[in-house]
Amino acid sequence: MKKILLSTLILICTAKIVYAATTYSLTYTKNLKECTPFIEKYKVQIPTQDENTPVLNLQSTETIKGWQEGKCVTTSVVHSNDLNKDILETKCAFTKEQIDSIIKKVNSTQKGDKKAAQTLQEELNGYTQDGKTCEVKNLLPEN
Repeated sequence: MKKILLSTLILICTAKIVYAATTYSLTYTKNLKECTPFIEKYKVQIPTQDENTPVLNLQSTETIKGWQEGKCVTTSVVHSNDLNKDILETKCAFTKEQIDSIIKKVNSTQKGDKKAAQTLQEELNGYTQDGKTCEVKNLLPEN
């Protein structure tokens, strides 16, 4: 049951990638702005509609790999503590202009600007869906 629930939530996690932007530390944001290698981990609990599993306990590892072929490469790996395995991996390659746009919105979001948070969410969702900027990989078996 947890695998089915987690498979469904992968789409939700991808769509809610902006949550990470509000949890990034100032150090992560500074390193992203310059695209210098850095790793940050954070934990999150996602409520579910399943009474048997009311909360999913997840950990995300956000990695800035640095500049590669003129783009800032980042990875995000979501680990399910309940299943004791990685369930989702996102790899992105951002242009300098995209990084500048993200950082501007992250800074505004961290200051409480709700419109910037919505715009950031839309921008990040677009990157995860376009297949050119970000590649999202479901790590759970399909059976």
